[in-house]
Amino acid sequence: MALSNFKKLATTTLDGKEYMFAIYEDGVEYAPGDTVMVSGATREITIERIISVEELEPNVKIRAEVIAKIEKSALAAYKHREENRRELQSLNSKINNMITCMRREDPDYEYYAAKNPDLAILLARKNYLDTVMKAGK
Repeated sequence: MALSNFKKLATTTLDGKEYMFAIYEDGVEYAPGDTVMVSGATREITIERIISVEELEPNVKIRAEVIAKIEKSALAAYKHREENRRELQSLNSKINNMITCMRREDPDYEYYAAKNPDLAILLARKNYLDTVMKAGK
């Protein structure tokens, strides 16, 4: 649905195409360079220009609006958290892959048996049966 009764338009270029977003009177002054959230978008947008409604070409429908200005310090903190999350996910994946490979090469049952008495009993029985089988009994 096309929006109406907005006071100005914010423009930005995404993937080589210019997009326009309605700006309503919400008590916030927007300016080029501001980082904002817009309806229907999953990422922040940087305003390139502010234009008047009169500059809008006829028959152009505006279907999204500026929701809020994002403070640069808040955005920087968010981006830092996102980087940390990505790094943590990558580290967890690498650690899990290394442990999986190590378990295939050497299961190290003794390490786990030292931490779990029930496993220690099972391991003792396994070791006994391994010895018996190797002896051919």
